[in-house]
Amino acid sequence: MGAHRGCSEHRSVYRQQRETIEIDRHSASSNASRPTNYHNISSSSSNASEKRSAKSLRYPEFDIPYTVMDEKQAYRATPPPTSTRMSRRKHLVLLLVASAYMVYTIWQFATGVSVPAETRFVPQEDAPVQAADKKLVPLEAHIMSKCPDARDCLRDLVLPTMMKSYDKVNFTLSYIGTPTEDDGVACKHGPSECMGNILELCAIHLYPDPKINLGFTMCLTREYSAIPDRSLVEDCALEHAIDIKALNDCATQDDVGFGVGLLRDSVRRSKEAGVTKSCTVRLDEEFYCIRDDGQWKDCPHGAGVNDLVIAIEKLYRTANS
Repeated sequence: MGAHRGCSEHRSVYRQQRETIEIDRHSASSNASRPTNYHNISSSSSNASEKRSAKSLRYPEFDIPYTVMDEKQAYRATPPPTSTRMSRRKHLVLLLVASAYMVYTIWQFATGVSVPAETRFVPQEDAPVQAADKKLVPLEAHIMSKCPDARDCLRDLVLPTMMKSYDKVNFTLSYIGTPTEDDGVACKHGPSECMGNILELCAIHLYPDPKINLGFTMCLTREYSAIPDRSLVEDCALEHAIDIKALNDCATQDDVGFGVGLLRDSVRRSKEAGVTKSCTVRLDEEFYCIRDDGQWKDCPHGAGVNDLVIAIEKLYRTANS
């Protein structure tokens, strides 16, 4: 509408100019037909010039200069002011989303939310504080860190049982190997398995609570073929709130002598118990069940989690009756 109104007003000015010229011509012809009065020449000339000057001022002087443009030109020349505000608003929203994502990521690592379910050790209920005179039932698993049967045994039987009976057992994780004459240890799956065993024993040494050390061991065992890959160890340590520097110091202390000593003592314990297969579960110092070649064997009371939980409950009640 502004463009059309500007064009219309521009034509009105043109008509005013034409009317002014016609009036001047008419006045000139009238004066030419009249007799000349030399006495009034100066005044007439003065009056005529004043009239012309006055008439020339009839062209309107606008406070705002006219600019005629079509709608497309106007849109390109003056974009809506809201576009800038919308752009700033979008940048602000993106910044807030990025910040929220960063905070959420840090929170995940700090709280262990990203820990896979099969490696997480969280008792179903808060374990009640045990009285000083309460006796716990011994529960022990004998494993090799790079053994697939150990993975199945911990994942399918030991870890679920601990989640239900954590407050009633005294849990021990022991390792299987062969002591050597030079006070060393030979491992079935090679030196990498010995180092994996040492790392898991160091976690037990630094963090005696099974909620921490058993979760860490299960995390490593889930990818047993990669043990002792540094990235795997660091990831599992982070997931279970284990100080990776302290873990490394334990494993390398005294030129690995300290870690080898932990492994040697654990291997001797398994040997004295007569354990030769990974994974062997013992309850109350007795063989309970064996996982070997992908199968459960020698499980007279059953290989299910509920079977083991019931057996623990019976022993616990008997020991504390």
